[in-house]
Amino acid sequence: MAQLCLCLTGKTLAENLRALDMYRGRIDLAELRADCLDPNEVLHIRSFPERAGIPTILSVRRRADGGYFEDGEGARLVVFAKGLAFASRDRRLNFAYVDIEQDFRIPALEEAARTFGTRIIRSRYCPDGLPENLDAIWADLSRDPYEIPKLAAVLRGIGETRRLFEFADRRTDKDRIVSGMGEYGFCFRILTSRTGSMINYASPSLAGLPPAAPGQATAEEYESVYRWRKIRKDYALYGILGG
Repeated sequence: MAQLCLCLTGKTLAENLRALDMYRGRIDLAELRADCLDPNEVLHIRSFPERAGIPTILSVRRRADGGYFEDGEGARLVVFAKGLAFASRDRRLNFAYVDIEQDFRIPALEEAARTFGTRIIRSRYCPDGLPENLDAIWADLSRDPYEIPKLAAVLRGIGETRRLFEFADRRTDKDRIVSGMGEYGFCFRILTSRTGSMINYASPSLAGLPPAAPGQATAEEYESVYRWRKIRKDYALYGILGG
């Protein structure tokens, strides 16, 4: 069963916690987008999982990948390190997941995450459309069996939508995330269970925070409009054409 993750894009931890409180009971976990935080707030991200009280993902998204972080990779490594430092033996007090991009492989960071039970989501973001070499990309993302491969792409047409569905149908990884973004990728957010993805991402817009990615719906919309939790993997897909 896929889980619903609230993307927290506030500039302060207090803003994010208020948004989280609005959605408790509707979501399963939260993603702290540290690239959205004011610089002084980044100093305190280590305390966020305990204050949140639910499993939390740490992400520091680069602008090139659709995020807001503009400093160098050394500075970004420092942010990750602040989030994972002084880990507790009680795993509930640590970040449950950390989202690390395909090309950002830092052995010391990865070892720190694994030592205290923080699972690595190994991600590739494609804001300019679906790449041609999907199988090669996925082979690299999934080469470590202890990591969760994630592919997220802004889709530019129905052809890319179909190709990503066909790609998702061929995947056999138990834990994986395949996500379409934008107008042509919205159906992937509704059909998370159909594609075998373990996480669906929700917008915090009703709490006054901006969506983390194009096409995100709110938790209320996923449940009341689309009933996404009731969709099964064996559902057939149909398209409607009209003029």
